[in-house]
Amino acid sequence: MVMANSPKTSGPSSTRPRRERQRPRSNPYLWRPRGEVAELLSVSYPNTHLKDLVLGLRTKKKLERVIREQRVIYLIRSSGLSPRRKLLLVGPLGTGKTLTASALAGELGLPLSSLDWTALSPNLWARPPPSCV
Repeated sequence: MVMANSPKTSGPSSTRPRRERQRPRSNPYLWRPRGEVAELLSVSYPNTHLKDLVLGLRTKKKLERVIREQRVIYLIRSSGLSPRRKLLLVGPLGTGKTLTASALAGELGLPLSSLDWTALSPNLWARPPPSCV
């Protein structure tokens, strides 16, 4: 029985060992925001993974595809294609956009930069815009 997430045993991907990025425990070279930006932006290596999330089947498959693409990026580039470089997560407050980004970064061993828009201008979010008054 072959599982959906197991690596293929035939084809061009089997000639090169699958290499996953290792998440460093402490990276002295990780950029840390300073000054006023430090209040808005946080940078870290998350410990969250996809298995920690409760996802619909369709969403889970899409995220697993993104992870698979990033793990075999050398195959995509060697075929003359360009891999995905950006992913836009859209939705209302509290729907798990940051948690999903954290899980993706955790799976790939990449740092996660998170911007807190509410800290940018608290007054901007507290009252309706002038056009609505």
